[in-house]
Amino acid sequence: MRDPDRKQPDDRVPSVDRREAPQPPILDTRHLERQVHGDAGLRDELLHLYAAQLEALGPKIETATGGDLREIAHALKGASLAVGAFALAELCGGLDVPEGQATRTPRDLARILAATRDEVGQILGARG
Repeated sequence: MRDPDRKQPDDRVPSVDRREAPQPPILDTRHLERQVHGDAGLRDELLHLYAAQLEALGPKIETATGGDLREIAHALKGASLAVGAFALAELCGGLDVPEGQATRTPRDLARILAATRDEVGQILGARG
């Protein structure tokens, strides 16, 4: 019979939830609002700059390799974190690593890039 006061080996190991971790939001607008302290003009300016960066770097990251890939992923990751595009930042983080250690491929980004572009465009269109 098991003594309830005596720790068993299983009791020391926390249970692991095997369900997938929740996915980060495409664009966390609350984070963005905190970043710009509620300044609508600054928010829109930041989103316009970010949208331009997505348009410029998005197609390049899908075909880049080696150091070019890491450089583009690093730039997109930083910009995405700044505006609250956490899903794209997370994916870019999987590419912004030494060669051979990437946990993502540039093609993994296609869906998230498109969704991020769409969401930024919707926000700017709704305010424009």
